[in-house]
Amino acid sequence: MAKWTDEYQKVVENTHGRKLSRQEQLLFDATELVSRAMEDEGVSRSELARRIGKSKAYVTQVLRGQNNMTLRTLSDLADALGYAVELGAVNPKSARHICLGHWNGPTKCNLLHGHYSFKDAVRPLGSDVPSFEGEAAFERAA
Repeated sequence: MAKWTDEYQKVVENTHGRKLSRQEQLLFDATELVSRAMEDEGVSRSELARRIGKSKAYVTQVLRGQNNMTLRTLSDLADALGYAVELGAVNPKSARHICLGHWNGPTKCNLLHGHYSFKDAVRPLGSDVPSFEGEAAFERAA
């Protein structure tokens, strides 16, 4: 095991390897997010495919990472499951987090807990979001 981790560490230390690693991690996280939402909502691949007007094979390919998932595809899949995706970023060197609300209002991402977690990354559409300090500024900007 130590040999594998040493090899992995060498790969991610260079810019190209780090870039590829982060791309793969993001793709994995996106597919895992959709899979968990499907499980939580009790939706099968066949049902999800029907909801987005695609084939079951297409959904399977996207969830296995065989098709490049675009942000539009991620949004469509989440919407078909009743969720909206929120984006956040973490700087691994400083551990600082950036989390964005939607253009049409604040969201839970990073605002309630002071940190970003996987569970905070999606929320059911239409769910109540408790008010927070930045909400007034968000409304003034709109």
